[in-house]
This record gives sequence, structure tokens and C-alpha cells, in this order.
Amino acid sequence: LLDGQNYTAKYSQTCSGFDNRRGPYRRFTHCQIRRHNHEGSAWLIVDGNVYDATSVLLWHPGGKRSILRDAGGAKNSVDDLKFHSKTAIKLWKSLKIGELRQCIGSSMPFPPHTEEQCVIS
Repeated sequence: LLDGQNYTAKYSQTCSGFDNRRGPYRRFTHCQIRRHNHEGSAWLIVDGNVYDATSVLLWHPGGKRSILRDAGGAKNSVDDLKFHSKTAIKLWKSLKIGELRQCIGSSMPFPPHTEEQCVIS
């Protein structure tokens, strides 16, 4: 496995030429996150935080489908996080790779977005 920082650097892009690195975590638009909705890269959003759940897919007690259905920021997974045990929540929080930021051209930081609202160069 790659650690969160290296994984993020390898698999993310900067939107519209802006440097999206702020503080200890990267900042991603929903447009960037929605590309990570498959077995090779499964990112989840919880209240504006971005988590890389890819490493959990193979052993998750609920099966990989329970993660993949929300991967790519399909929804705010806050209820899913609350459902888990304290131990699982601690693990989940250790998978944080970044924070959600507003898409360029959109006034909404969370989905739904249309392709016209998001610009990726």
C-alpha cells in the first residue's frame, strides 16, 4: 500500500492550474473525487473530508460493494461512518487523504454537479 500522501500525489490532479495543496491535506473538488469510484481507487466523502478506502475493499465485513456504491463521492457518507464501531471509525479516520473544496464554476461544494460546472485541465 502507498501511504495517503504518496497515493494522493500519484493519483490526483490540480483543477484549472490552481495548486490545491493547503495545510497537511490536499484539497479536492468533487469533480476530481468522482474519478475514484472503482476497485482500483475508492474515495469516500464524509462532511467535507476525503478518505481513500481502497485498501479496505478486500476485507471489509460488508463487502466491497458496500464501499463502492458510495465511492467517488456519490453521497456524503456521514451516516455510514456513524454506523461503524469506535475501532472502525478510528481506522476510517486514519484513511483521510484530503478535504473537499468547491468546484471551479460552482456555488455548491457538494454534489450534485454537472460537467459544465466543473473544469479540470
